Order: sequence, then structure tokens, then C-alpha cells
Amino acid sequence: MTAARRSGTKSQKRGPYAPDVTRTRILDAALSLFGEEGFNGTAVDAIVGRAKITKGAFYHHFETKEDVLREIHAEYAIQALTGARDIAADGELEPLEQLRQLIERSVIVLGSYHDHVAVYYQEFRFIARPQYSAIRRMKDEYEEIFLGIVEKAKAKKQIRKDVDSSMVLHAASGVTAWTYQWYRPDGELSLDRIAKQMSGIVLNGVVPAVTSQSAKDATARANSRTVAVPGRSRATAPAKRPARKSTTR
Repeated sequence: MTAARRSGTKSQKRGPYAPDVTRTRILDAALSLFGEEGFNGTAVDAIVGRAKITKGAFYHHFETKEDVLREIHAEYAIQALTGARDIAADGELEPLEQLRQLIERSVIVLGSYHDHVAVYYQEFRFIARPQYSAIRRMKDEYEEIFLGIVEKAKAKKQIRKDVDSSMVLHAASGVTAWTYQWYRPDGELSLDRIAKQMSGIVLNGVVPAVTSQSAKDATARANSRTVAVPGRSRATAPAKRPARKSTTR
């Protein structure tokens, strides 16, 4: 005899278990809490409460809170690296255009994954730990792709040879990374427009004077092109949002 029959109560049927949905709820809850309270200031109990799940469900998907942080970092890193690989593999693009698209996509990913990026930079110190080696490898591969394209652009005299390749990488990273601090969806400029302007700001400083007109023509062509917005990487993630706009504080 079941416990329900012994107690004289009716058993309640549980709905179908959806592990992907539960995992997404955990990640979304943790993402918002890490942004609000920081990693160290967020307890597993808080994540469980925000996600409206049981603690058992949490530990079914993740062994520790750090595992959650690692996956949040990985979601952002995967998007950045996937785009870089796709652009580098497009043999029809000139190196200078590949650089332009790398920078533009970086801005788009930063805007589309705003909360991920905020947590990434806020908790960046964690990627020095051994458990984050996969994320470090993705970051290193992205930089190798970027630097390789810069060298190709130099070889074709599309970028000044006196400019250090690493400085181009650092300049592009610095200009684009800060986007997450001031970007606002309800601002005057769309994310697509911001991406195009930022690529122009970075590249106009390294293009040789003799090719400045070609660079201007390339900018004009780029401005007529729509920058693709990456989709969320989780299986049950929300659909793509409409084009965002931005403003400064």
C-alpha cells in the first residue's frame, strides 16, 4: 500500500521534468545575482530561491557555484570565438574587412550578452584557476586569430607596418570592451550603428595614408551591411531580441 493510500490522501502527479529548462533557470538566476551581488556575495540558496527550484535540482546540474560561473563565462567566450573562426574562414574577405567584421561582431556580442560580459569582467580573476583552462584556451585562440589577420593585412599593406600587431589587438579590445559599461538598449544609437562606428575609430588609426580612400570606400560598404546578431547558445534560451539602441550615461 502506498503512503498516499495509508494516509487517506490522493497522490499528485508531477508534470514532466524538463532538465534544459531547469538548467537555464539556474544560469539565468545566477547571472542576475552575480551581477547584483558579485560571485562571493551570492549563496547557492539565493540562486535556488531566484530560480524557484529545489537545492537537489541545483546539485543535479552543478556540483558547485563555481561551475555555474564557469558556464556563464563559457557562453560568452564561445560566442566570441565562433564568430572569429567564421570570419577568418571566409576566404573572399580581404584581411582589412575581416578585421572590421571582427571588431563589429565583438561589439554586437558585448551588447547582446551584456550581463555575461559584466560578470565576466567583474569575476575575471577566476579564469586564472586551473578549472578555467578551457575558457583561457578560447580567449587565446581568439587573440591568435585576430593577430593572424592583422599580420595578413600588414603583408598586403592594408595596415601600417610600423604599428605593433599586439597594439591593434589591445586597442580594439579596449575600445569595444567598455561598451558594456555605457551601452543602453533604449539609447539613440542602435547596436549595429555603434559596431560600425567603433570599427571605423579603431581601423582609421592604422590604415596607411595611401589606402585611406580604399578604407573610406570599405567603410561605406560596411555601413550598408547589417551586422549579424548572435543567438543565445542555450537550447531553451529566449528568442532573439529586436535591434537595441544605446546611449551614454
